[in-house]
Amino acid sequence: MNNLTSVLKQLQQERTRLASQLENLNGAISALNGIGNPRTGRTVSAAGRARIAAAQRARWAKVKGENVVSIARGGRRKMSAAAIARIRAAQKARWAKWRKVHKEGLVARVVPIPQHEKHACVAAGLELLSKGLNIAVVLGPSNRMYR
Repeated sequence: MNNLTSVLKQLQQERTRLASQLENLNGAISALNGIGNPRTGRTVSAAGRARIAAAQRARWAKVKGENVVSIARGGRRKMSAAAIARIRAAQKARWAKWRKVHKEGLVARVVPIPQHEKHACVAAGLELLSKGLNIAVVLGPSNRMYR
């Protein structure tokens, strides 16, 4: 009986040793798979950390009754007058071009054309041109007709 108890104790010790080795192996496998660290992904920039620290300092200053320093950002970025002028000029040019096209009746519209109707569309475009309507039929690689 005494011999059986010692064998049972040895088996239990061996089981606990193997269980701890198995835990170590599982930890190593999860570390290699990247499962071990769930906090991968987004990081906070240095400026963001500085804002967080400044906000915390402001909260502590408020609790202690000290002067609270504003942590507000500097506001929106300003464009130079020259940049605004360039944008305005480009937009005016775009609108002038749009008005000119629409005044002359050269409105462009994209219409998808099935492959089997290409020849019929070209014939229809030529017919409209003969009636004096402004139309341009362009069949490009995208199989579209521009009217």
